[in-house]
Amino acid sequence: MLAVLLTIGFYLLAVGLIIALLGVPFIEITVLHRISLRISLFCLAGAALIAYSLTPTFEHFRAPGQRISAGSHPRLFGELTMIANAVGERMPDEVYLVPGINAAVRQRAGLMGLGDRRVLLLGLPLLRVLRVSELRAILVHEFGHYRGHTRFGPWIFKARQSILRTVSRLSGSNATLVWPFVQYARMFLSITQAMWRQMEVEADELAAQVVGARAMISGLRGVHGTAIAFEQYLKEMTPIYGDRFSALSAPDDNFFRFMSLPRVGDLIRRSLDDELKHPRLQPYASHPPVGTRIADGQMNVEIIVL
Repeated sequence: MLAVLLTIGFYLLAVGLIIALLGVPFIEITVLHRISLRISLFCLAGAALIAYSLTPTFEHFRAPGQRISAGSHPRLFGELTMIANAVGERMPDEVYLVPGINAAVRQRAGLMGLGDRRVLLLGLPLLRVLRVSELRAILVHEFGHYRGHTRFGPWIFKARQSILRTVSRLSGSNATLVWPFVQYARMFLSITQAMWRQMEVEADELAAQVVGARAMISGLRGVHGTAIAFEQYLKEMTPIYGDRFSALSAPDDNFFRFMSLPRVGDLIRRSLDDELKHPRLQPYASHPPVGTRIADGQMNVEIIVL
């Protein structure tokens, strides 16, 4: 409800500024019986720019990776079906293998993200580095975003995108015109970030209950450790042509051989230990620090083990 009220407040702010800007030349003409061309043009242009910035954009869905089906990957879809039954949620309508070291869910169509079509993105590298129990925990976490408070995540995401789009469109205009929107956007992001992090905590709790806290913690360590290794891999292996970098696109077989090096394993262990001792919260990060998530998971009790 707070996110809904904040979104409504943002549009009320915009409409109020439009009315105020249009009211300046109106008052000049009707009350002061004069007109300042410079002031009137600024007000009219500002009102038009704000109105334009509020207009939504239609986004075409682009396949983020290779779409897979139960026919082509029966074992994977068997796991997904088992997890869906365990958490009491329906299966995703579309599943894509993506190159990133991550998993995520989306919703397509519908108003403000409350759509009917579920999309699951599964990072291909996770299938190489996680045990079956760890992968199950990560997948249960993603299914957790379809239930409870977390089901409002897509709505909040769309609201955030709308506000950021408005600020972006106004960014090249007069600083005075942009200032109230920037301040409101900062407040909105700060408050909704706390909501996002709470959604992640609830999804972690579900994974710990269904698969077990140990599997969830181990899965988090595996994903975070792989990301650390890939960052180091890019630093060492990214080719340089002239004065430009040519970034490697995604983890490949060379990267997994790199991960097996003892020094890389030591780097991952040191980084994870440091993260556990000193969790670093980024102000606008959607997820809590992995160290905090692992510490919370260690307090969970295993209830159901798939």
